[in-house]
Parts: sequence; C-alpha cells; structure tokens
Amino acid sequence: MFTKNMWSIYRKWMIIAILSGCVYVFGYSDNVSIGFASAPCIQECESNQNGCNDLCDIYCREDSTDAACSSCFSACSHTYFQCLSYAVSCQNLDVIPGHCSVEFGLHCVPYGSGLTCNTNQGAYYGYYLMCHNLGGAECVSCTEGYCYGVNPDIPWCFAGFYP
Repeated sequence: MFTKNMWSIYRKWMIIAILSGCVYVFGYSDNVSIGFASAPCIQECESNQNGCNDLCDIYCREDSTDAACSSCFSACSHTYFQCLSYAVSCQNLDVIPGHCSVEFGLHCVPYGSGLTCNTNQGAYYGYYLMCHNLGGAECVSCTEGYCYGVNPDIPWCFAGFYP
C-alpha cells in the first residue's frame, strides 16, 4: 500500500492543489466577490435623511423650542454625512421622498395685539418644516411664532396629519 513517506508527499501535493484552487477562484474569477461589510447606497442615506427630517416635525411645532428643532436637524445632518462618508452609488435605486422639506426663514413673534417680523422686537431666523401628506394637503411646523413668507392659510401641523 502506501508507505509513511508517500502519505507525506501526497498530503503536501494535496495542500498545494487546494491553495492553487483558492488562488484561482478568488484571484482570477470575476464571478466571486467577497464582502466583509457592505457599504450603504448614497440613495439609502438620502432616504434616511428624508425620514429623519420628517420625524423632526414633533420638535418643530409651535409649542416646541427653536433649540429642539435645530438640534433635531443637526442630528439628522450628522447621521447623513456620516453615512455618506462610506456610501457608494447604487444604480436603479430610488430615493424615498420625505413628507417635509426643511426651510429656513424669519420667525415673526407675537408683539402687542399682533405679530412683528422686526428683529429688533424679537423676531429671529430659524428652521421650520413645510409638510405634505399623500393627499397633497400642506401644513407648516414652525416654533414659537409665525414663519414669514409662509402662506397664512396653510394650517399648523398637528399629530396625525400624516396618513
């Protein structure tokens, strides 16, 4: 049969054959890809940001503060840029649109029996959200006052506005 020396030789040849096969499959084949961690798609980062901005609606309502609203947008932006730092572009992947768009404008404040948009009397610039539901209705989320330039006929956003 096989002697001890023959087993040793066959075992070495078998190891060399296996290693050669691995080198061929993983080094020269286009059909094999090895991923240790998959990078997110840029489109996923954008969709996640849109969803995050939509969730900021609760922090940007009239009964909230400007600091809470701005903090929410900052957290969304930080997460978005962190995602983009290692994202790749993916073909044929759509970005899920958000219900709300982030706007920046003058916040008018109550003054006397009305509103003032004068920055010397307390008005200030800040973020607000212009939101839409699936039916196309609009609402505005604006903290601590009235957002200048927004149609006054557009109602304030409220809980349950979204379908």
